Amino acid sequence: MGAGCRWSLCMPHIKLTRAASTELQRPSHDHKAVWAFAGGAAWCERKRKGHFPRAVSNGVDDHSAAVKTWLHKFIIGKNFCPWAKSVSDNDSVRVVTSLATTEDGILRDLEEEVAALPSCPNVPEGVPSTTLLVCPHVSSWQDFDTFNEFYGNALRNGVLFEENFKVKLVAFHPSFIHSPLYGPVLEVGDVLTLPTSEGEVDATVLDADVEAEEPGEAFRVQLENGEEQVISYARLAELLQDSQYETVEDADEDGEDAEIEMDEETEILENMAQRAPRPTFHLLRLCDDPLLQRIAAGGRSYSFRTGLMSLIDALEEQLLNPAPGTNAVEIRRNSAIDRLQAPKDGTKAQVLLRDGSRVEADCVIAAIQPTVLGELLKTSGLDLSVSTGQSLCQLLEEIKNKSVAVVNISYDKDVLKERRLRGAGYFVGSSENHELTPQSLVQTSWQRPHHCMIAISVVVGSQSAPKLEAARQGFERLGSASVEVTGVEADSGVSAQPFGMEETRLGALNRLKAARASAEGTVADFCIAFEGGVEEDAEGVMACFAVVCVQFRDDDFISQVRSATHSVPPGITKMLRDGIELGVATDRFFADRVEAGYGKHTGGTIGALSYGVVDRVEFYAQPACLSLVPFLNADAYGISRTNPLHRGPAG
Repeated sequence: MGAGCRWSLCMPHIKLTRAASTELQRPSHDHKAVWAFAGGAAWCERKRKGHFPRAVSNGVDDHSAAVKTWLHKFIIGKNFCPWAKSVSDNDSVRVVTSLATTEDGILRDLEEEVAALPSCPNVPEGVPSTTLLVCPHVSSWQDFDTFNEFYGNALRNGVLFEENFKVKLVAFHPSFIHSPLYGPVLEVGDVLTLPTSEGEVDATVLDADVEAEEPGEAFRVQLENGEEQVISYARLAELLQDSQYETVEDADEDGEDAEIEMDEETEILENMAQRAPRPTFHLLRLCDDPLLQRIAAGGRSYSFRTGLMSLIDALEEQLLNPAPGTNAVEIRRNSAIDRLQAPKDGTKAQVLLRDGSRVEADCVIAAIQPTVLGELLKTSGLDLSVSTGQSLCQLLEEIKNKSVAVVNISYDKDVLKERRLRGAGYFVGSSENHELTPQSLVQTSWQRPHHCMIAISVVVGSQSAPKLEAARQGFERLGSASVEVTGVEADSGVSAQPFGMEETRLGALNRLKAARASAEGTVADFCIAFEGGVEEDAEGVMACFAVVCVQFRDDDFISQVRSATHSVPPGITKMLRDGIELGVATDRFFADRVEAGYGKHTGGTIGALSYGVVDRVEFYAQPACLSLVPFLNADAYGISRTNPLHRGPAG
């Protein structure tokens, strides 16, 4: 069925209606978009042979009969696709069995069948306009992974014949399994018709992924009366599974061999509409595809679509062959839908890595930097002169210098919905190869040595250059490839030279509070503050230290860290006891070293004492880095896991 349309899953127990939406939806190589049919009044033939290829069985055999039964009793009978019913009623569906026993033989049969389809959109009743090629004799295809590898590589995920024949291929298999990178099946806004003790009621999905008391995944809905309920996916799957078993039993009663492998409940939800009783390819003419019809109606040329597909193929090849260190991601439902619509609204898209860590991005568009993507666009054959509303080029301009992650390869929502990309769902970090070119891109995978490539905004409660640089280094050491640091005036509220841990800590907290209250701090990801202090031990030895406080924007938690300490000479200790601030005391005591660049505003006291081996920036940068440890392990600390540094399991 075409993406962006209303659709109903009509079963004895449950009905699901997907409302039309302008938001970016899941790529549609799935049960919501695998069927698209249309009839017509006139037929133009391709230049082809006057008969169908001899490599297929034109008569009805057990294999084609099983697929026909599945088509009529499950796909059509359960109303998975209105187009399937309309084209079947017109007797326009051709179901044939390939006799080929090798992948090369299947490819030849597909080529013949594709060429045999009529090229013009209007086809008279009774003339086949779409074909189901059943492929039961390739023994290795009993394994779905082998079958899927052929579909992905040899058939280019179904687009092999699009450019020359305007025909796409959709794959079906008894053990069909979609990519696990997409999270829950439902989407926010879906309307479910659920059975209750008082009859059927409509329920709108509010959250497709919530925690439930019972083990397993669940979703939250709102009933017509406003009541909210949490329903498990297992329960939803049971209803669907019951219906599919009924179909199989009916087929067996008719003497048809239509066994469909059934797996775990949540897997059934994802895969059942593409679990035909035999490995099968659906040959769908693009002119029958309602998605492509909408693209044409919107004034977009086929060259735009073809070029975008070429771009997608190149990017997908890169993603399917990641180098060591590249991590796959699962995109949570609702994670980046609105962000793509408004990439400059100040929000960030949530991306959950397969290893359980989480990253954020300003905008989600592709697995490569915008500049590299722009170069690749030029070599893809994409007609960038075509008016496409918010085009890729416009989007690239808007996200310049922002962090970029991957949810799906294309920003063009219609094209994106029309096919599921096996490679979609990879997050890529900074690349060790800075000489990437469009030509080398498909052979070179981006590395993730520092966890992510996201830009983090940080406001420092000071305008001191060493403190600003220390903050930058602290964040960059933990994997933030781009850190935007801004300093603001922030009063410590304590004496110019704090004595003791408590006064020093209070000064840092006051500076942090002031930074968070500033205009810059209210929108920054993190605010951080430094306060230098001194303390005297029982033996009268004076030591210097610093306190660093950090807070994430969406959490009340404040991380507080004390730095390492170093002693100061008796001469400086005496001035400190007289109330002179440490930096001033150091400049007076080491006047000669100030001229060498080791003063208060450069290397600081530690710089003067170490002759520049350790400077003030390094003295502050280490505790700054250590203060971020809780944010890396937000799950362990029980704080917000949405912070862009979090690497543990997502909540």
